Amino acid sequence: MINVTICDDDKVVRDFIRSTLEYISIQHCLSINIKEFESGEKFIDSYKKHDNHSNIIFLDIILESISGIEIAKIINEFNNGTQIILTSYSKDYILDGYEVGALNYLLKPLSKDSITKEFMRALDNLYNTNTKLFKINQGSRLITIPLVDINYFEAFNRKVIAHLDNESIEFYSKFDDVDKRVCDYGFAKCHRSYIVNISKITELSSSEITLLNDAKIPISRKFIRKIEDLFFNFIHIL
Repeated sequence: MINVTICDDDKVVRDFIRSTLEYISIQHCLSINIKEFESGEKFIDSYKKHDNHSNIIFLDIILESISGIEIAKIINEFNNGTQIILTSYSKDYILDGYEVGALNYLLKPLSKDSITKEFMRALDNLYNTNTKLFKINQGSRLITIPLVDINYFEAFNRKVIAHLDNESIEFYSKFDDVDKRVCDYGFAKCHRSYIVNISKITELSSSEITLLNDAKIPISRKFIRKIEDLFFNFIHIL
């Protein structure tokens, strides 16, 4: 799942960006989750509460009360891996855009071509930064999900389920193959039917693991020592 935020006080612009992203999702078989905000204050409030895990942001510069440049600075304090695409009717803020590390600066009126080009470039950057994308094949459909958004994998009835905060995605795969694909990216098997994202752990006991979203999954005695070592090493790195 690619999480995209559109922050613009003009509904026409928001609708145009959304429709273009929905077209991109169909053309490229991508799973895109879109959130919209009409004010910078509401967006930042959501972001600070961790209700918004944006991978890519389309951000208008001219907003009431707080500018897009100030919003970009706040976002960079939380996560400098987020891809920010600034939009404006004026060229006056281009240098400011470079200073906050924006991917690009799109002049309005926007076009489908410019949105598509910058979105795909942002996606390429996500592949090459600290966000590894996990690809899921569902027949003719390809879904891509940032690994950082996955809490754990579960083996169930010859399928694998990727559990995220707000959804679960089922797909056919051998569980051991999934383990091999993610074991170098902060995941580890904690039970014969579960692979956990170490960075999502908040509490360990002798029989279960509690995650950031309060989900609880089992841990078997065979894996306790390994999970403890990985978890405490992760905490030490932080």
